Amino acid sequence: PFKNSIYIDGFQSNTLSDVEVTITDLYGKTVHREMLYDASYSGKIKIDLPDVSPGVYVASISDNNLNTITRKIIKN
Repeated sequence: PFKNSIYIDGFQSNTLSDVEVTITDLYGKTVHREMLYDASYSGKIKIDLPDVSPGVYVASISDNNLNTITRKIIKN
């Protein structure tokens, strides 16, 4: 569980890539979306969600190479 920011593990890339972060509620409604342009990442991506209500959400992160990870997240 988190309060304002989360770190999602699992992505690794040594090259620059655009990354799309999408947070949806359990009904499929998008509550947050952001693009990280020319991001070089090494396992963790920080997502700030101070305005999202407490609850259970699904976070999906995709890069230019169509690599996607999906994680269930819980905001307190």
